[in-house]
Amino acid sequence: MKRLLPLLVVAMSCQSYQFEPVVPVTIVVDEVEIDLAPVLKPNVMLTVDRSGSMGALIDPSCQGAGCATRMGDLKQAVSTFTALADSSVRLGLTAFPRDPTTQTGAEASCLAANAVRVPLPPSSRSDDAQADQANRATAGQVNAAVQSLNPAGGTPTGATLAFLSTHDGLNSADFRNDFVILLTDGLPNCNAENPNDYVQSAAACRCQTGGGDCSGLDVRRRGCLDADATVAQVEALKAKGVRTIVVGFGADTNQADARDVLERLARAGGVARACTSDAQCGAGNTCSNQECSRWSFQAGNRAELEQVLSTVLTGLMPARCLRELPQKPVVPGAVSLILDGRPISRGPDTWQLVSNDRQIQLSPAFCEANQGATFKLRVAGSP
Repeated sequence: MKRLLPLLVVAMSCQSYQFEPVVPVTIVVDEVEIDLAPVLKPNVMLTVDRSGSMGALIDPSCQGAGCATRMGDLKQAVSTFTALADSSVRLGLTAFPRDPTTQTGAEASCLAANAVRVPLPPSSRSDDAQADQANRATAGQVNAAVQSLNPAGGTPTGATLAFLSTHDGLNSADFRNDFVILLTDGLPNCNAENPNDYVQSAAACRCQTGGGDCSGLDVRRRGCLDADATVAQVEALKAKGVRTIVVGFGADTNQADARDVLERLARAGGVARACTSDAQCGAGNTCSNQECSRWSFQAGNRAELEQVLSTVLTGLMPARCLRELPQKPVVPGAVSLILDGRPISRGPDTWQLVSNDRQIQLSPAFCEANQGATFKLRVAGSP
């Protein structure tokens, strides 16, 4: 229910002063109810780039058979991730590109995923013991499937995301949040309809083939950077309620141009990175108003990727004690939390405003003590 409160400023004095005219300001007050019923575990589709560049060495100067590769480090990191995730999220797996059948040349290297490797657990509107058992089994299947991946082909990221937008598991009415974790070591290409053509303009094309040559007939478009169309697919997913988290892995994605493209994808995905310090945001990234300046993640080796995936997982865990505000308040003090008709004072032992005053966070002890209760949340914001 919204209330409109006109605020009038009146001056009363025996002396004469010159005042600027004051226009009445209307403040919109939202009042919503929030309950502390458990939030269901989210659906998370891990979407892994297995392109040929994933076979590259982590350290190009390394010599010998024991040198770490991107794919090898990714497999180890995903093994750690799935062991942590099986109790907190519902995992599925998609990998791209898919293997060719009768296709040849660049077309064979550019086949987007058209099926999931591991489906999400069966749709359920509860997180009971049976559902948790299914989650653990699926997480194990995801890990096993990743361990079997081999690097090959190009990077049809946009077309793979387009496929995911049609996947029923991410669009089912199960009252869960839906996410895609895009894990890639390169920038998207493989779009045969790319408006940029290397032969017409090499600069506009921004060639993404391994050799940096997109002059061939079958790669003059497919080899070009496919940023705009991929961003559009991320936006299409978000419009359907599926948000995308972007993780760049390897030296290639840590270049300035690559970081800019991945950041565009992350921003379109709609998942801000929460923080309380610069250190939580990583090198070259800063924390301001409890939000990292860059939303995309970057990792250069197994240890860094494990840390990134752990951070992502923590952000995805159901937050029973964290709720979105219906609008940003005019000032922080213009938020009231009411229980049984009684306002609850704000403080570290009760509740705080977080995420640049966009969310209300209840302290763990206060939240636990009031499980099942219904609060009224009143916010005075701009019209």
